[in-house]
Amino acid sequence: QEYDRFYAETSALLELSVAATIYLEKIKDDIEFRRELNRSMPQLSKSYCGITYTPSHGDFIYSQLICDKKGSIKKIVDFSSAHTVPISLELMRFYMLSSADCKTPGRFDMHLFKQYIANYMQFFPLSLNDLKNMPIIYLYYMARNKYVYREFLQSNGEKETSFLQSSWRTDVCRFLYENAQKISEELV
Repeated sequence: QEYDRFYAETSALLELSVAATIYLEKIKDDIEFRRELNRSMPQLSKSYCGITYTPSHGDFIYSQLICDKKGSIKKIVDFSSAHTVPISLELMRFYMLSSADCKTPGRFDMHLFKQYIANYMQFFPLSLNDLKNMPIIYLYYMARNKYVYREFLQSNGEKETSFLQSSWRTDVCRFLYENAQKISEELV
């Protein structure tokens, strides 16, 4: 109900927004998709059963890394969001936010992703459940995000960056919704 109310309010903002006209169809389609996706949330939440939780940075993305000129990580900064998270979420999230192929979610490079996970597993093991549920957990995490288009619409279109972020997040949800099973099978 909370999400239905949120998307109803966002749709109302969309109807009032003059600035959204060039993105009108994309935003309408995305809101409708997210409404449908949120009906799957109870089923998706079951993927959290039996997975590995670990202390984590909590916001481990490329902007939190200080690298040298060769690209080697020298420091990790900003531990203000540190907490315990599913390791599957943290791994998938970092890859999706930092890999060049994920700028367009449909270009997801499964071979590269498997190498990334295999490299991680040289140092820390992942359970079969962690691997199997990784894309579903990230889908659930992304689907719960209520950021979608609200800032763009409330700014009357002045914050186009927020449109691009909302669009990318929804495209990631669509990609994972359609491909989570295949990614799971590949990881396992």
